[in-house]
Amino acid sequence: MLPQDLLQEDYIEPETLKQLFPGMSDIEREKIQVLAVLKNTRAAYEDMDVFENACMVLNGISPDVNKTEGCLPEHIWKTIKIIKSMYPDIDLSDEVKEYIKFIFNDNGYYFYPEGIEMDNPILEDVKTLALHGPFPLAETFYGVQASRYLKLTQEIN
Repeated sequence: MLPQDLLQEDYIEPETLKQLFPGMSDIEREKIQVLAVLKNTRAAYEDMDVFENACMVLNGISPDVNKTEGCLPEHIWKTIKIIKSMYPDIDLSDEVKEYIKFIFNDNGYYFYPEGIEMDNPILEDVKTLALHGPFPLAETFYGVQASRYLKLTQEIN
């Protein structure tokens, strides 16, 4: 049995993974469990706490599932890319969208990941400025947002 074969299961017991793959690290086991949740349930798309924990694990961080820790915008951006690669037309709950908006705004980002049906009025202007300049980016609102967009996308890629 290969780890990807386990993705067909709705839930995978951590002990089962330890028995089947003793050399696998804890975070690798958590990633398999999260991918199974993303593939087989809507939990991460409906509940902000499950979404946050999925973001943490997919970014190599073992979360404390007993509390809300908060992610970084780049964690969310990367997770949305993974989710969209699995389900291009996925619909996130309003709760998850509000969580995303809060995290981005709290970190000074006023644009959001593409393709998740959120009001994102400045993203296209920010992307255009980030890709075409003028450079260096001015210390204006759009210049700062374009710099953050470049930083975010560079960290993800």
